[in-house]
Amino acid sequence: MRVGIASPPLVPTPPSGYGGIERLTYYLALGLEQLGHEVVLFAAPGSHRPKSGELITATTEYHIGELATKALRSERIDVLADWTHTKSPSWRSLAEGVARRAISMVFYTDALGPTINVFPSFAVRRQMDASDSAPVIPPGIDVVSLMQHARREKEDYFVFFSRIIPEKGVERAISVARRAHVKLYVAGHTGEFAYDKQYVEKIKSMCDGEQIIWVGDVDEKQKIELLSHARGLIYWSKWLESFGIFIVEALALGTPCVVNSDSGGPAEMVINGHTGFVCSTIHDFVEAVRLLKVDDSFIKPDKCIERAMFYHYTRMAAQWDELMREVVERA
Repeated sequence: MRVGIASPPLVPTPPSGYGGIERLTYYLALGLEQLGHEVVLFAAPGSHRPKSGELITATTEYHIGELATKALRSERIDVLADWTHTKSPSWRSLAEGVARRAISMVFYTDALGPTINVFPSFAVRRQMDASDSAPVIPPGIDVVSLMQHARREKEDYFVFFSRIIPEKGVERAISVARRAHVKLYVAGHTGEFAYDKQYVEKIKSMCDGEQIIWVGDVDEKQKIELLSHARGLIYWSKWLESFGIFIVEALALGTPCVVNSDSGGPAEMVINGHTGFVCSTIHDFVEAVRLLKVDDSFIKPDKCIERAMFYHYTRMAAQWDELMREVVERA
């Protein structure tokens, strides 16, 4: 098939720095190419150029919508996977009468598409009041490459790793670490997508440099070092997380994750007692972290790695491939 993928055009696909969805659309393109499809990627200038297809660039979702709809209408592509935030390609396709061949990937903060919606987790599907029959396809990344850096022997610290914004609950993770009497490294994006600069400064002020250590932005190598050596990752979000690439990264590196039960995607990704802990209260968090500190063999790194393999991009691509074939056949 000739498959179109519409990626948010705010940063290139894949991004050189922060950019979660753009990373995922890159791996979807890669996986579909490996399955033999011709891929047309609609994305920001400087993005990946598919080997079997082409790159069509734009700088706004409005323009992405125009270009993707034109490609659908002219049958330049057989089906479109719309990962934009506004679902502009899907809505424009509806106006052009070809929306039956447009599939919308819907994250928690996105708009619903006009016809076929796919969700990254069951939590998002419930939150959007979608039908129980609506497909759920968890995203995927290159887990295999990360696994090569996994460590079975851990150091005596925990880590928070995510974007430094209020919704991610960074101060909650700090509170857990203090009560559990463990060392915590606080790392994550503080650049243009960390919109609340006062909050970033607040978090910095909560780090004493001894028990709670501020790290901030890290590159890929530093991230792998930080996550792979940690006893565990602590994440207690204040919002519903659609997925959680950082959870997959930690698991792939053999590091268990302690997450809140109402976190959405992360709560579905962590198998309680096997690859980490899913907690509901501060007491639960503290006890889980203390257990990992005193017995770092309680959660086996190999169990974490095994779980992470479900989130390899080839599984994601295979599920999209199956759905796209059904859509083209019905159209």
